[in-house]
Formats: sequence, C-alpha cells, structure tokens
Amino acid sequence: MQDAKDIKDQTCEIPTDQIVEPWVILRVVNRSTVEYLELRDSIAEKGFFNSLCVRPSKRKPGKYEVVDGLYRYTVGCELRLHALPCIVKHNLTDEDVLAAQIQANALRPETTPVEYARQLRKIMAAGGVNGMTMAQLSTRIHKNPEWIGLQLALLDLIKVAQTAVDRGEISLESDFAKKRRGTRRGDRAVT
Repeated sequence: MQDAKDIKDQTCEIPTDQIVEPWVILRVVNRSTVEYLELRDSIAEKGFFNSLCVRPSKRKPGKYEVVDGLYRYTVGCELRLHALPCIVKHNLTDEDVLAAQIQANALRPETTPVEYARQLRKIMAAGGVNGMTMAQLSTRIHKNPEWIGLQLALLDLIKVAQTAVDRGEISLESDFAKKRRGTRRGDRAVT
C-alpha cells in the first residue's frame, strides 16, 4: 500500500455529500454578511473561480474534510450543488491543517482601494460604446452601488491622498477625502 506522503495532490470534482466541515474552524461562516451573500450570488451566477482544498478525513472515513474554502463549501451546500471543485491534499497532518488555514487567510496580499477603483474604471470603460452604468456594474460584480461609488471616488483624489487611503491613514469618508474629490489638477489639489 502506498504511503500518504507519496501520493500526489489531485484536482477533481467531489460530490458535495462526500465533503465534511473541518475538524477545527479558524473563522465561523456568517451567512448574513454582505461578503457571504455576494459570494453566494457570484457562484450561483458564474460558478467557482477557486477550488476548495480538502484532505481525506481521518475522523469520517470515505469523506473529505475541508482544509481551505469553508465559505465556498457552505455556499455549495446552500445552493445544493451536486459536486464542488477540489484540490485533494493526501499528506496533511492535523497540525498542517491548522497552519494551512492561517496561511490561506493571513498571507494573501490585500487588494488596495485604489487597485479596486482602477479595475472598476476598466470594467466600466469596456462596457461598449457608451460604457457601463453604475447599476450595470453593480449587477455584474455583485457589489453595492454605494461601495462602487466610494471606490471610484478615489480616482478623483490627489495622488498623495490616494496613497494615504491605501495605507489606511485616511478613509474615503474623511473630511479630507470629501474636500479633495473632483479637485485634481495633475498631482496637486486646487484649493
């Protein structure tokens, strides 16, 4: 019999009823958050963009345990999807699972507000001859129009203010940011 350490990772679709929640959960799934609802709507409309990471369950033989992707797994169950895209890791210990959950959630670089704003502008511009409306963009990316408006407002700030927002030094809702919107001239604010 082959040792689990020697088995390579597999990519496959696994029936949802063969997948179980992890033995330990880093962060409980909150189904009432905007983020969860947007993820659910996106998966319902477009399908998965990322696989779940699972391992053969030590506690429930014949099943696979979620290592990373608990939100996606929960959405898949809620939508009653027959199978979910998975990467199967055969060589993870319980300690490896604990570390992997932190790595998957804490080590990814966060997208900055200005990066979101630039991408939103590109999507709107790609929407045809007249571009895309805010309502169309909201529907397309499953985000609230107010959130989109706040992100796009960043592009009206002077460069130094954009950098300060990206660093978390000021918020878009701050008085400074509100005063600087629409007053760009090069990299200097018109006062």
